[in-house]
Amino acid sequence: MHNYRIEIEFCANMNYLTFFEKMRPYGCFHLRHIELMFPGISPNNLARWVKESHLVRLRQGWYSFPEMMSVPEFGRYVATRIYRPAYISLHSALSYYGVIPESVVQYTCVSTHKRMDFDNPFGQYSYHQVQPDMFFGYAPKEIPRTPFFNGGSYLIATPEKAIIDLLYLYPQYADEAEMEGLRFDDDFMLSELNTDRLLEYQNRISSHALTSRINKLRNYFGV
Repeated sequence: MHNYRIEIEFCANMNYLTFFEKMRPYGCFHLRHIELMFPGISPNNLARWVKESHLVRLRQGWYSFPEMMSVPEFGRYVATRIYRPAYISLHSALSYYGVIPESVVQYTCVSTHKRMDFDNPFGQYSYHQVQPDMFFGYAPKEIPRTPFFNGGSYLIATPEKAIIDLLYLYPQYADEAEMEGLRFDDDFMLSELNTDRLLEYQNRISSHALTSRINKLRNYFGV
């Protein structure tokens, strides 16, 4: 009991460098993780470190360090950590694969949870809801280890699933005249799109409206 009281008193007044060295390998972390690592830590410590820009608040209960700004693709890692389950899809994934020409600032994701948006120093995060039976067609992408970060992975849709998610969640693309507004890269659609995978995903979802949009997309691009 005496030792536990000493531990709580230490955590309430703990040094930031001790906290940083313990937590930095994880990249981003939840309050529950912090409390497991430092039982009895005072919320005042976290609030003070955020105010002093030693700690970054990602959303309620989630934190990271400003040093992670230098880690390549760390913003994508945050995307599938702070709101789960989720994978990167839609415009973010299509830009990643070069299907659309624009560089997308916002991280657009798909989740089985309700629609949600977050802003933090790593970016703008937008989550679109789908039914559980549509939560597939993604794969992990590894982030290498760095001096600040032990490495990890984020989830991102295949190009074909990103296209399907877009057509499913944006019903305005319902005729060939609207397909031009998608600005999909012709070379990608003609030489890199995996049509078999696209059709496999389409059949798995079994939506008449989605099937109609995919057929019109294929007619427009001749794939």
